[in-house]
Amino acid sequence: MFDRTIPPPSKTIDYLRFSWPKAYQLKEGLPLFVLNAGNQPIIKLELVCDAGSWYEPHNGVAYFTAKMLQEGTQQKSAQDIAHYIDQYGASIQVQVQPDTCTFTLITLSKHLVPMLALLVELLLSPTFDEHP
Repeated sequence: MFDRTIPPPSKTIDYLRFSWPKAYQLKEGLPLFVLNAGNQPIIKLELVCDAGSWYEPHNGVAYFTAKMLQEGTQQKSAQDIAHYIDQYGASIQVQVQPDTCTFTLITLSKHLVPMLALLVELLLSPTFDEHP
């Protein structure tokens, strides 16, 4: 049995090894950073845009615009989008910071193509329905 009143001994960490991302430039001029962090068949893709709350004309516009992206596209309803994401066991998150808006896609490697297509659809053809 452990005596929880006695803390474990501490020691100095001698060496930390960090993996660094490889930087690429897409033909459109966008930077791409790739970090291979293991051998699990999962991909985390983050799209970081200069579109945070700093750029909004009124408080809350950036946040609510980002949140509305999953409420429907020209091809899919909000329910269709949620079902599609669940079907592939994926996750799409949106986070608005003062200077950026980040779209995060987490999916199995084998489902990257359909999930990336969905992310593109969400970004390029949202409907912003008043009553979804």
